Amino acid sequence: MDPPKRRRRRRRLAALAGTSARGTSQTEIMVAASTETYRRLAAELPLPDDAVLEIGCSSGATTQILARRSRRVLAVDVSAPFVERVRADLAHASGVTALQLDGRDVPDLAAHLPNPDLIFVDIGGNAQLDNVVLQVRQCLMTFSPRVLVVKSAELSALCSLVTWHEAPEHDPLRPRSTEGTGAVLANLLDLSRSSSSVNRVYAARRLGVLRSRHPSPEADRRLEELAEDPDERVSRMARLKLQGHPDTHYSHP
Repeated sequence: MDPPKRRRRRRRLAALAGTSARGTSQTEIMVAASTETYRRLAAELPLPDDAVLEIGCSSGATTQILARRSRRVLAVDVSAPFVERVRADLAHASGVTALQLDGRDVPDLAAHLPNPDLIFVDIGGNAQLDNVVLQVRQCLMTFSPRVLVVKSAELSALCSLVTWHEAPEHDPLRPRSTEGTGAVLANLLDLSRSSSSVNRVYAARRLGVLRSRHPSPEADRRLEELAEDPDERVSRMARLKLQGHPDTHYSHP
C-alpha cells in the first residue's frame, strides 16, 4: 500500500474508531464506544498473516469476523458456555483456539500466544472504567501489538475530553517478562494493588494458589498486607489463603 493510501486508511479507521492514540512501544490504541464500531474494526484491521488475541470473546460474533481475516485467533473468555459455543461454531476454522481463561492472567495468555499482532478487548459493556484501563495496562506491559482495540463507552468518553497530554520521559508501560513463576507473581502483585476490590480478591486467591506450589516471601508479605484490607471480602480471602485454605476454582498457575 503506497503512503497516500495508507494515510487515508489510517484517517478512515481513526474516524471509525472515534478515538485513536499512539500507545507504548509503537502500539496504536483504538477505543470504540459501540459494538458496531468494534466489529467494524475487527473487519478492517487484520492482515492475512496476523495473529490476534481476543479478550472477552463472549458468544463469538467478533471472533468469527477475526477468523475470516487473520491467520490465527486466540479467543478467551471466563464463561465456559461461551467458550464451548465458540468452539462449536468455529470448529471448521483451523486457525481459531477458544479457551476459558481470565484476561487478567496475562502470563497464561502469553503462554498460548506470545506475540499477537492485534489485541481486541471487550470485557463487558458495563465494565467499570478502572477494570478496563487495568486490562489495557496489563496488555501493554506484556505484549507489543501493532494495534490494541478496546470497547468501552466510558473510556471513549474520557478520551474525547483530552485535548492535550504530555508524553512521559520514560515509558511506564514497557513490556516485561512473561515467562516463569516470577512473571506470574509480578502480574498478581500488580493486580493486588488495583483500586477494584474484585481484582484484589482475585489476586489474593491466586497468590494463595501460587504460594502453595511455589513458596514465596513476596506473596506471603502481600497476603499479610491484604489481610488488613478495608474491604472485608479482600481481607477474608487473604486470611484464608494465609491459613492454607484450598482453592477448587483455579488449577493454575
